[in-house]
Amino acid sequence: MTVGKIYFVKRADGLVKIGFSASVSARIKHLSREHGTLEVVHMVAGDRAREKSIHHTFSSAREFGEWFRLTHDDLAVVKSLADEFEPREFVINSPYVQQAHEWAAELVAAEHRGPGDTTSAAMERCAGRHQIDQQVLWSLRYQPPRDMSVTQYMRLREAHAAYRMAVAALGEPEARS
Repeated sequence: MTVGKIYFVKRADGLVKIGFSASVSARIKHLSREHGTLEVVHMVAGDRAREKSIHHTFSSAREFGEWFRLTHDDLAVVKSLADEFEPREFVINSPYVQQAHEWAAELVAAEHRGPGDTTSAAMERCAGRHQIDQQVLWSLRYQPPRDMSVTQYMRLREAHAAYRMAVAALGEPEARS
């Protein structure tokens, strides 16, 4: 499993998302575009198996997807969770795949158009804009591979470099077509 952080973020209506990411800041930035300002309630080290276990713990409070309506007592339990855990397996054991994962997350987040847009639609636009296989973007986000092709890695590297140059030159993400 990929090791990262399990995050608990609360939106304005009180719903709490319990999610997992190897790149939490990029993930929360992306979620904020879709759900508005988010309050970080807590974060702990973990993997997808631990995230699933936490989802199960709060299953009676699930509203939809990974969003839960947690009580004050539930939030106290969340805040008591510690970082100690034993990962079963590391999937991103390659620094190249880890780097590609981070680039892909930033590129997809840049494609997100805000409330009403979906991650899948942003991935599709990103894939088309940068000639990157959409399955590669999906895999890097949800099931990072142990390895990846040099061609796809180089396309991601070039796309990310172009995006960062546009941001630096314009002071904002490149214009959407």
